[in-house]
Parts: sequence; structure tokens; C-alpha cells
Amino acid sequence: MIASLLFLVFPGYSQHWVAFTHINQEWIPFIFYLLSFGFTARALRHPDKFKSNTIYALLLLIAGVFPTEYFVSIEPLRFLFIWVILSEEINRAGKRWIQSLKLWIPYVLIWLANVIWLAYFYTIGGYESYDVEVVNAPLTIMRIFSTIGEALWKAGLYVWAQVLVLVSKSITAPTNLVTLALIFVSFILIIFYLRKLNALEGETNTFAVPALLIGLIGILLGRIPSFAAGLPLTLQSSYDRFMISMMLGGSLFVTGLIEILFRNSRIKIYTFALLIALGTGNNFLMQISSAGTGQSSRKFTGSSPGESLL
Repeated sequence: MIASLLFLVFPGYSQHWVAFTHINQEWIPFIFYLLSFGFTARALRHPDKFKSNTIYALLLLIAGVFPTEYFVSIEPLRFLFIWVILSEEINRAGKRWIQSLKLWIPYVLIWLANVIWLAYFYTIGGYESYDVEVVNAPLTIMRIFSTIGEALWKAGLYVWAQVLVLVSKSITAPTNLVTLALIFVSFILIIFYLRKLNALEGETNTFAVPALLIGLIGILLGRIPSFAAGLPLTLQSSYDRFMISMMLGGSLFVTGLIEILFRNSRIKIYTFALLIALGTGNNFLMQISSAGTGQSSRKFTGSSPGESLL
């Protein structure tokens, strides 16, 4: 549940305020993809409904991966989810590996079909999109490690504290003061919420390491499409829309990290509450800042508040 709450307020993706313009290209396919992951897990945990849930998962995968290139690289996460779920019943690594591959094959076929479809679209010349720049620039070891480090630092760690960096630039500004107040109030309320739910009591750390590793891999897989297009991972800009494919990985990564670092459940509650509050404050600040930008744009273009620009 903690990873879900962190996912909802993930601060690396700052374009929630333009959800209506991004929903068709990004969010609707992403929701389908997440539901596909969920039905795969449900199929494994409810053997009596395995076939029906698998069919739902496959259909949702088609709806999630074909409309956009944003999520073309995250499918291997499903194999890892399957692996973790099977570990509850199958102890032998070899047997679990074979069974995980068998269960993953139908999804891989759809995934490969989408890769072929994208390759066709990119080569026929009529599809206007980003070029695959990674094949044009030298792919050095230094460049690879630099990209990996940047993705892990930004999506896994820095994004959770970036609101404090932004607010500190002008801490007495009214918007920043309201943001800090919202963070404080959210922090207190979330602590009470997590305590009341007993969200962390009785939980073991068995999922901590898998969450950390799956999150790490998820961040790197999510970076592949934008890296292949030669696009930067710049926060607080239009380029941070590429964070949407790293949101799941980033949320799992920090969840696993906190679970590993802290044993005391009270400290974990405070830490998770702080991260969720910081994410809430960041989204609020971005919305207010973007609203101001929109007003400036209308003033520049001479448009009225009810008009939109194409």
C-alpha cells in the first residue's frame, strides 16, 4: 500500500496539471498497463480464475503498449513480479525460473508484436516521431554509466526532496509558504492515517529487497525510450514527462530502500509520511507555478481566460 501512495504523488512527473492534454498519450495507456500487471498477479493468486484473468491481462497489455512508445521497455517487470509471487510457493530457483518464463511467454509475444509494429512504423517514413538517436551517437561505457547514475539519482532519490530545493530559493514567497504549510499538514494527517490503518505493523521485510531491485530495474527500463531518442531527463521541464515510465520503478525503489534502512515501524511511518507529504507539496507547487505560467501566456498572446491555443 505504501508504494501505491508514493506512486500517486510521485514528484518526478510534474505535469499532472496538464492531465487533460496528456491523458490520451500517456495516462490512459499507462492505467491499462498497470491493470494488466494487476490481473497477472490476480491470475497467479487465484488459480480457479487463471484463464479469465490472464485474458484480461493480455487485452489490457495490448491497450497499454500499442498506443504509445512510452512503455515499450517496461514489460520485463512483469517477469519479475511473476518471479516474486511464485517464490511464495516454489523454493527452487531453477524450477521457478522455468515456470516464470512459461507464464510470461504470452505477454512476450504481444510485446514482440508491438516492437515489430513500431519498427515498421519508424521505417515507412510516414510516422512523425523522435528519431532513434542512440544508434547515431557513440555508446561509450562512460555514457551508459552516466545515464544509469542520473536516472537512479533523479527518479529514485532526488525527486522526493526537490520541492525543498525549489522552495528554498525564495522561502518567504507566499506560494512557497503555503507549500510548506501544506507539506506540514499533510505530514501530520498521513501519520494519523498510516497509524490508524496499522499499515506497517505485522509486515515483514521479505518484499523489501525485491521491491528495491525491481524498482531499480524499473527505473532503468523506463529510461530506455527517452534515452534511445536522445532526449534529456531534465526535471521541472517538459522533458520530465518521460518520468511517467519510471514512476512505478521509482516508487518501489524508495519503498524497498526505506524498509531496508529502518527496522523500527514508527520511524518507517514517519519517513513514508514525510515522502508522501513532500510529493503532495511538490504537486501543489507545480500546479500553482504552472497556473501562473498560463496567465503569463494569456497576457503575452492576448487571449482571454476562456480561450485555448492550438
